Amino acid sequence: MRVFKDALSLTPNGGIGSKAAMESMTVRPFASPEAAAAELRRIYREQIARRMDVLHTYTGVTNSEFLQRSGGNVAEYAAGRDYGTKQKWFRIDESGTRVFLLPEGAEL
Repeated sequence: MRVFKDALSLTPNGGIGSKAAMESMTVRPFASPEAAAAELRRIYREQIARRMDVLHTYTGVTNSEFLQRSGGNVAEYAAGRDYGTKQKWFRIDESGTRVFLLPEGAEL
């Protein structure tokens, strides 16, 4: 996990350490592409398991789950999507609307 600072608050002597500075730190569990891809893979597997008659899910459904339920953001989603496709965990069709979980991604 990486921690990003949304705002920097300096004390009068130039140091960081005020309560406002500590409160402005946000933990981003999907800040690394690997973590975001792992969460997407989990979502894809869950969505595909629910729909036993098909072997794909839709990017709109998984996008909203990643953003709203998992707490990720758009940049993390894109980084995870790109990382997962490069690792051959999943494939997005030419239209960009369907996601297919590949054998490598299904086994992890």
